[in-house]
Amino acid sequence: MIQKELYEKLGNLLAKPLSEKFFHMTLHDLCNYNITKDVENCMKKNEKKVKKILNDVKINKSIKMKSIGLYNGGSAIGIMFSPKDEKDLSILLESRKKFDELIEQKNFYIPHVTLGYYLPIDYNEQNRAKIFETIKMIKPEIEITLDFKKLEYVHFTNMDNYIIK
Repeated sequence: MIQKELYEKLGNLLAKPLSEKFFHMTLHDLCNYNITKDVENCMKKNEKKVKKILNDVKINKSIKMKSIGLYNGGSAIGIMFSPKDEKDLSILLESRKKFDELIEQKNFYIPHVTLGYYLPIDYNEQNRAKIFETIKMIKPEIEITLDFKKLEYVHFTNMDNYIIK
């Protein structure tokens, strides 16, 4: 498994590994601190609308995605994915666009599965170099199928605990 390899090489430089049971790919972040300072109110205000959009999106078929490498997400390391063809890309972006009509996300969307987080420390040059070399060296070769019928609306209490709504 990619996470195991990552932690074998960088474990002392990363926070506690995330539980595999919570591995996921986020279609849309919805309410977060980049959107509003009052996340709780945003979630309450939009929950019914989000669930309606989610039901509309669940009509879509499944899409195939392939890994394209690891990423350094600023606070995290994960596996990046890309749709296998133009049709799958279109389905993914159209699905995301439906949520953007409710809560627009201006950040560039990178489909990914987060494997772990950095520690809240200032890394020295040697450690940063080790991290970046490891990210370049590990070459995940994974193909997944995203079944839109299985999409779920979840809240999280932290990055390793999700609650299905």
